[in-house]
Amino acid sequence: MYLILYGLIIFFIIIMLREKESLRLIIYFAVFSLLMSALYFLYHAYDVALAEIAIGSALLPLFFTIALGKQKNFVVVSRVEDKFFSEKEGCPGFKPLERFTDSYDLTLDIYFEHHVQIKGAFRERNVDLIIVKSHRDGKYVFVMKKSSVLHHKLRRVLHEDPRIRFEVVEEDEIYD
Repeated sequence: MYLILYGLIIFFIIIMLREKESLRLIIYFAVFSLLMSALYFLYHAYDVALAEIAIGSALLPLFFTIALGKQKNFVVVSRVEDKFFSEKEGCPGFKPLERFTDSYDLTLDIYFEHHVQIKGAFRERNVDLIIVKSHRDGKYVFVMKKSSVLHHKLRRVLHEDPRIRFEVVEEDEIYD
């Protein structure tokens, strides 16, 4: 019995190391955790087995799935509505954003609001980008969190557009 369980555990470790799709990896991790809890149970570590089932097979896969679901959308809040950025899909401001999100297989969600904050772990929307227009130089300012990996990638895509300027803020800063 023990050898079969050890073999299954090693098999799932190898599968997890080779898997490229995140959702399958989460499922394999949950199965691996169940197998580990069975092993703990066979060694009479009942409390550890119960904790492994609760945390490793239930909570962690749930958290991973929620995090994975949040990574599919690129949320943009626009505080500008003019010919460059408006609610119309064909505006020139949307084209580079659509190109960017298509290249990373993300869904572009654009909201037109005037008071959105980039702070807090449980905010209503996980905002990736805020677009404002500078009164000083008339440029469109793309405000992104410093912790976002996407701000470097978006900068590379839009670095040649003279109408756009980037600003990076800390997680707890508010841009007004």
